[in-house]
Amino acid sequence: MTPSHTRRVRLRKVDVLRLTARAPFNFRLTTWKPSHFATGLESHSKTVTRRSFRLGNSFVAVEMSMETRALVASVYANGQWTDDMRLRLGQRLQRAYGLSEDISEFARLAAKVPATKEAARQLHGMRISCPESLFEISVLSLLLQNTTIGRSTQMMELLLNHYGAIVQAPGWSLRAFFSPDEMLGVSEADLRSICRMGYRAKYLPRFAEFFSANPEEALAETTPAALRAAVEQIKGVGPYTSNVIASHALRDPDALPIDVWNRRLLARALLGVPDAAASRIQRRLSRLFPGTAGLAALYLIEAEYLSKPLDPLKDLSGPPARPRSRTP
Repeated sequence: MTPSHTRRVRLRKVDVLRLTARAPFNFRLTTWKPSHFATGLESHSKTVTRRSFRLGNSFVAVEMSMETRALVASVYANGQWTDDMRLRLGQRLQRAYGLSEDISEFARLAAKVPATKEAARQLHGMRISCPESLFEISVLSLLLQNTTIGRSTQMMELLLNHYGAIVQAPGWSLRAFFSPDEMLGVSEADLRSICRMGYRAKYLPRFAEFFSANPEEALAETTPAALRAAVEQIKGVGPYTSNVIASHALRDPDALPIDVWNRRLLARALLGVPDAAASRIQRRLSRLFPGTAGLAALYLIEAEYLSKPLDPLKDLSGPPARPRSRTP
């Protein structure tokens, strides 16, 4: 069950944002990725996505849908809602879902290449998505290291149970992330014993220290290479993890983090073999999709999970289920 000390934060409706999405844009498969495991931070139906955010010390949640090329986001927040917060949230949504990006040339190319033709048809208009902050995507990349989806899900649930919050909008609720500052006093021993993080427990406090000391606004405006170099200053962060962070947070369409699971999937799709070296897959994708190798790989990966998503679409029209942990 959810621990009794989990913070519960009530939100009220404060705003509605309407953001233009450049065509081609696939709302459903941009805001929801079939390969992403369930965290409780977001919930999806065929037509609606709900997502929680942290803006500094404030908790925010949005309920998003599409209306004639515009992403409409009803905004719920606790505390004061200011013009600056409205601007920051609008920019966060623009960046998180790549609303202004032009992927038309990639879409045309993907539809012609035999290896991606079917994925391009199924996912037409899908963008890279990263609603997480730099700190949050760093935590997720850490939890995905060298383990199964089941273990990653368990660790995420325990972290959010003990250090996150539950935000309650009228009629529905979601989990919300903890901030770097809120994790500064959490010890490696606590993360090992309470959240069962194993060796990862020594690294999360370092992430919290780094992102508490380095404003995300400045890091988010840098280049992918500069961001990778910056986060690799954190002890325990190597090229794979830094590439995951940069490719998602900065929306680098050419970055291609390949783990053992994706390597096999991409080897089958691109080379017709059960497995291949990551370098061989990288060369193949770069030849076929110069400048957008990572986006092409994302299409192949998400197409593979489309019929068996890790976090299936829900019916959000009825009474909402309260977030709860499936782990003791």
